[in-house]
Amino acid sequence: MTEFIFVTEKDFSLGAHEVVREVGQKPYLLLRVAVAGPYFSHRGSYPFVRIVGEDGAIVSLMAEISTDQKELRGYFPLDAKLTGRVEFGYASEVLGSVPIRQIEPTRLDPNRIGADVHRITLQDLGPFKRSR
Repeated sequence: MTEFIFVTEKDFSLGAHEVVREVGQKPYLLLRVAVAGPYFSHRGSYPFVRIVGEDGAIVSLMAEISTDQKELRGYFPLDAKLTGRVEFGYASEVLGSVPIRQIEPTRLDPNRIGADVHRITLQDLGPFKRSR
C-alpha cells in the first residue's frame, strides 16, 4: 500500500553552518545549508539542495541525508548568498521550497581551523570544479 505524506512550507526549517569536510582525504571548509523536516528517505536518485535568488540559482556542490533522515544537507561555497529560497528534492524533482529569512551562518573560529584546510569559495571551488 502506498502511503502519502502531505507537508507544507511550515514543516521545514533551515540552518547554515561552516563545516570542515574531508573530500578525497583532504579537509575543506564549506557552508552547510540544512533543511530540517519530518522525513527524508534514501532513494535510488541523488538528493539536491539549491539556493534560488534574484541572481539565479546555485546548486550545492554535494548533498546528503542525515543518518536520522531528518535533514537534507547541501554543501556550498563559503561566499554563497543566503537570500531568496532554498529548493530541495531528488534528481530533477523539487519536493519543497523554503524562504530564507534572516539566516546568519554559524561560523567556525578561524583560529581553530588548520592551515591545511582549503576554503571553498565561488572563485576557488577546489576539487568541486571538476563536477561543475
